Amino acid sequence: MTAKFIQERLERLFNNHEYILRNAYIFDWESDLFSVTKTGTVYETEIKVSRSDFRADFEKEKHKLFENHRRGIYQIKAEQENTDRWGADLNMELWYGPARMYEAYPHCRQKWVNSEAFFIPNRFYFATPPGLLAGLKLPSYAGLIECGEDGHPIIVKSAPFMHKRPLLAEEKMKSILLDKFHWLAVRQRYELDRVFKYHRFQK
Repeated sequence: MTAKFIQERLERLFNNHEYILRNAYIFDWESDLFSVTKTGTVYETEIKVSRSDFRADFEKEKHKLFENHRRGIYQIKAEQENTDRWGADLNMELWYGPARMYEAYPHCRQKWVNSEAFFIPNRFYFATPPGLLAGLKLPSYAGLIECGEDGHPIIVKSAPFMHKRPLLAEEKMKSILLDKFHWLAVRQRYELDRVFKYHRFQK
C-alpha cells in the first residue's frame, strides 16, 4: 500500500471538508495531507507505510511543538548577545526549562513565547495501513486512521484538539493559503493549456 493510495482514500474520508491540499508547506514542515473543515478546524494527517518511518517521524521538530503545547511548556528562543565571541550557531530555538537555559547558555538573552501562540494544526492524525502501529505507543495528541485494502479508511482513534484557535482568522494562515491556491490554479491552467495544445496538434 502506497502513501499516494492512502492520500486518495483520505480525501474521500474528508470529502466534507472545505479545503484539502496534498504535500503542502502550510506550517514549518510539509504536511502529507492538510485539510480544513467547514467550521474552520485545521487538520494535518501524516501518512506512514512502515513502522521504521513512523519511529523516525519523531525526530522532526514539529513533534516537540505538539508535545510542548500539550504540556503547556513555553518556548525559549535564545538570541546571542555577542556574535564575535560566540559565533552564529547560537541563534537557535531551545526547548529547555529556565534553569537549564541559564546553565547551558548564560550569555544568551531569552525570549518567552506562550505555547498558545504556536502555529500548529488544531488536530493531528497518523494514517497507516491496518495494524501497522500495533504494539507501538501513539502520542496523546495524535489520532489514528487506518486504511484497509478495500480502500475504506476508518478512524481508529479520534484526534483530540491541541488547541481551538480559529487559524483561518489569522493573517499568517490567510496569506499562506492564498499563495498555495494561487499557484495550484496556475499549475492547473498550465496543464489544461498543454493538453489542449496537444489535442489540437493531433488533429
